Amino acid sequence: QGSSVPSLQAFTRQVSGGIRTLSGGQYSFQVSGYLAIQTEAAPEILIDAPRVVRDVYALVNTAPLGSSLSININLNGALFCSLTIPDGQWTPLVPLDGLALGPLKEQDRLSLDITGVGTTVPGGDLTVVVRV
Repeated sequence: QGSSVPSLQAFTRQVSGGIRTLSGGQYSFQVSGYLAIQTEAAPEILIDAPRVVRDVYALVNTAPLGSSLSININLNGALFCSLTIPDGQWTPLVPLDGLALGPLKEQDRLSLDITGVGTTVPGGDLTVVVRV
């Protein structure tokens, strides 16, 4: 949970990379209805304690059509990570692995921007999950 360079050490033969010492839980953003390009599309999330991100994923109930849905997650106003839900899909092809993302500190703020939507159908009912 510190600020050193992240690394991976497998202690089992699991595909997931071995034992992870996470605190557990998740943070979720939800945007109901049809989506639009929007800054701060959902209320900010205030981090309650130091955390390490396991992964980040998104899903929609109505798939974007005509082009992909693009999402930025910001940490204290700066880009933390980006997700893309491809045209006609309900989720990204794979969750974003948190190993390359930095730690979350107590009192950090996460926010969500929608930077691109489908041109025929924008997509709808978005949920973004940051698992810790």
